[in-house]
Amino acid sequence: MPIERHFVTIAGQWGPRQVHYRRCGSGPAVLLLHQSPQSSAEYETLMLQWAEGFTVFAPDHPGYGMSDPLASDSEVEITLWEFADALAEFMDAVGISSAATYGFHTGAGMAVALAAAYPERVTAVYANGYVVLDDAERDHILSGYLPPLEPRWDGSHLAWIWARNRDQLMFFPWFDRQLSARMIHDVPEPSVLQNWLLEFLRAGDYYRVAYRAAFNFDGNVPLETLQVPAIITATETDVLRTHLEKIQKQASCVAIRDGGTLEENLDEAHAFFFRHPGAEPGHAPETGAISGHGWNRMLNYEHGNLRLHCNLDAPGQPLLLLHGAGGSCETIEKVFRGFEGKRPVIALDLPGHGESHPLAGHAMFLDSTATAILAVLDQLGFPTVDAWAEWGGSTVLIDFIGRHPERIRRAVCSGVQLFNSKDAEELAVHYSPPIEPAWHGGHLLEYWHIIRNHSLFWPWYRQERGGIIEAEPRVDVADVHTRVIALLKSAAGWPRICVELFCYPVDGALQNCVNKLYLCAAHWDPNLTHTVAAADITGLECTTLPDRQEEWADAIIELCAVKPDVDAAKEYLSGVEA
Repeated sequence: MPIERHFVTIAGQWGPRQVHYRRCGSGPAVLLLHQSPQSSAEYETLMLQWAEGFTVFAPDHPGYGMSDPLASDSEVEITLWEFADALAEFMDAVGISSAATYGFHTGAGMAVALAAAYPERVTAVYANGYVVLDDAERDHILSGYLPPLEPRWDGSHLAWIWARNRDQLMFFPWFDRQLSARMIHDVPEPSVLQNWLLEFLRAGDYYRVAYRAAFNFDGNVPLETLQVPAIITATETDVLRTHLEKIQKQASCVAIRDGGTLEENLDEAHAFFFRHPGAEPGHAPETGAISGHGWNRMLNYEHGNLRLHCNLDAPGQPLLLLHGAGGSCETIEKVFRGFEGKRPVIALDLPGHGESHPLAGHAMFLDSTATAILAVLDQLGFPTVDAWAEWGGSTVLIDFIGRHPERIRRAVCSGVQLFNSKDAEELAVHYSPPIEPAWHGGHLLEYWHIIRNHSLFWPWYRQERGGIIEAEPRVDVADVHTRVIALLKSAAGWPRICVELFCYPVDGALQNCVNKLYLCAAHWDPNLTHTVAAADITGLECTTLPDRQEEWADAIIELCAVKPDVDAAKEYLSGVEA
């Protein structure tokens, strides 16, 4: 039974916000609450195991994974009681009247807080790894556990996150590097640490908020008056196992006991929830819009999930935005925002990118992407759209027009990648090297400097005088950080996706698009010369875009309002063919 991914839109005490969640199975509702700074992804294996007997929900907590935070400022104090209120809003929004609730570490505290504040909504609580601190312990942990996450120009913040995550498996607290704080755990494989790093990056500096709430929570207080059947435990290797001894008093419905292995604890929770089932939920609700800015929804198609980023407030012809290889909706967010209130606009994380489903093992990227775009247009009910794309996204758009010309009215391609066979072969070898996660995290600096070099040299690996991009360097730290995160998310498929795009016959495909095509590029775009070459091939003009991406929308809208000079282009092409 597959796991579904959804966004639900909530209008509650924190204003309009979205929660991303995973759901699978059938039967009574079970709610899974993750640790910090993870997301619902950590429960995918467990969800599949429990799907036969339960409808399993795993939300990303506010500010984690893909869920909106409760406050934009990570310094704002949010308590576990407020996280519990936010969970109750989520349950209302997705149609859960009551649920058995499992939580791990931070999620364990949230589960208990939810049951204490809303006993009618929770039929049973299994808290695995429950934090109970005295004042001295709390002060010690808060003194060093939660330093701000600040991106740095040299990428060293990525190495810091990696080292912090490794130390968190060796010491508790992680910054207390002495024998008395040493834990006995195997250090996971680098691929696992890489996934943890990505979860940390999804949360950003907000990673501190739920951690802080859990450490400031007085774990003893709710257990004394809890009205819900509860098991409070920790696995035999959990550093929080000793916290069970600090529980001073508990209600008669609360059992405190040492756990065994994680598998044994989960089996116990499974049986416990069968004895105290929640109510059966309704169907997943449609994702509601948020007026005034972009909002997310998940769309299912034959190859998995697609993440869409939308703003449909304005009238007029919808506009589809396509990012380049290794990008995401976040990397074109500045362009997206320029259209808000002017045109209905939809961006998507292409297959194998961002938060969309990974590209299948031997699937061709352009085939999968054409299928994905068609599914987006069909499911949104758009017979035709205008479209803008950049870099490799332009190749995607040109290919899609060749397959489904009736679905695109106007196509604006920015930074067309038109390479001769020699350059394409060189780029295929050097542009997108496979980068394996290293145990020490050094591979992260390779990603960082590849992205940084994109704005300094063309191609990025030609670090010599002839490769210098003669334009103001676009090396803003926040922008590089955003693009590195996007590249890390697409890392598994990026090398072969780039090779497929570089080897695509853009020159021939361009000639099938002249009746709806516009070409443009900013003067700093390293693909400007290739875009001009594409204009020479087709007889079309190449429009210069403003330097600031926030200003591109008006130029693109203006282009889409004018029919291309098809006759001139066709006359030019006929002359070339003659």
